[in-house]
Amino acid sequence: MRNIGIIGASSNVGRSLVKKFLSNEIKLNLFQYQNSLNTFKDKAVIYSDLSNFLEDSNDLISLIPIWILRNLLIEHKSKIKLKNLVLISSTSASTKIKSDDIWEQNYAK
Repeated sequence: MRNIGIIGASSNVGRSLVKKFLSNEIKLNLFQYQNSLNTFKDKAVIYSDLSNFLEDSNDLISLIPIWILRNLLIEHKSKIKLKNLVLISSTSASTKIKSDDIWEQNYAK
């Protein structure tokens, strides 16, 4: 069985994507930097260790900025076993600065 990994699942787009996949009973691995995905803990596997997340995911959908993903993939390249990689990078610093979420505001700085 394929395991689809999603990084950036706590974003608005990410949460919608996770809900759509779960409604279709697709097995998901979710990476969280903070404890922000607890609402999915009974339906998906949630990782806080990026190496384990990459090792256990066949396919990866990334919703984080491309330059951050690039650095993470280089840093953890020995753990990558991906068959497919989809990058969706519509988030921007200007969007995060205007966010109501304090973490996103700080992240954009």
